[in-house]
Amino acid sequence: MRDRVGSTVDGVPTPYVWDVAAGLPQVLTEGPYAYGYGHTLLARADLTTGQVLGYGLDGLGSVRLVVDADTRQVLDTYRYAPFGGL
Repeated sequence: MRDRVGSTVDGVPTPYVWDVAAGLPQVLTEGPYAYGYGHTLLARADLTTGQVLGYGLDGLGSVRLVVDADTRQVLDTYRYAPFGGL
């Protein structure tokens, strides 16, 4: 079962589909940042500047790249050694 929700910013509507079978999405805040979670960390928003970062994850759930959500530019990439070392 899916619920339709959305938001409107500056008159531009954006629809979202909430898949309740996949678990509940969460938004948590810590200091000036808000973090969006699905099954794993999906995004971080800076509440003072408005910048939103998206996270690209590998099959293990490790962060492999960080993307600016507005420009879609890759800001950082990560490679891991065996056993999780950077």
